[in-house]
Amino acid sequence: MEYLNLQREKERPMVVELLDGRVVQGVIRYLDRDMIKVEGESGPGRFIRKSEIRHLHPADDD
Repeated sequence: MEYLNLQREKERPMVVELLDGRVVQGVIRYLDRDMIKVEGESGPGRFIRKSEIRHLHPADDD
């Protein structure tokens, strides 16, 4: 959780790969024990359960 909090504080764009194959990109705006909120460039933020995340990494690592 410290890694996620550091990325949130830095407002670093992240790529979140979900178990169902979808990919969400944006900045982590909120996190708690069970979920994160990722806010992209378009539209409102999206809450994602941590148990649904396959992998996440900074967007600039692509």
